[in-house]
Amino acid sequence: MRGMSFLLDRTVKLREQRIPDSRLERTAESRWRRLDDDIAETFYLACTEGDLAAAGDLLAILEKWHIQRRYTDLREQQTRTTRLKRLGGELERQHITRGIRRPDAR
Repeated sequence: MRGMSFLLDRTVKLREQRIPDSRLERTAESRWRRLDDDIAETFYLACTEGDLAAAGDLLAILEKWHIQRRYTDLREQQTRTTRLKRLGGELERQHITRGIRRPDAR
């Protein structure tokens, strides 16, 4: 069987494609989302290994980012708020389970 091929004239110039700004914004959002997911995964790993100080630090980072971030819509913001509450609840549960007093608890 014979392979297919075609010839191009060397004067053909392919124009550079411009990426619309809206697509660039979505790319930046997904990058932050992946970073948040990785930090949350590291948080759960720290909880599993009993390193509650590190888990608390990771949760503080996520909370700080949550306050500073601009969200595209209310639903995304509510989803992130709920997720942070769940992470905080998990950290509290880990402290109770291990019988360790939280550093910020008085």
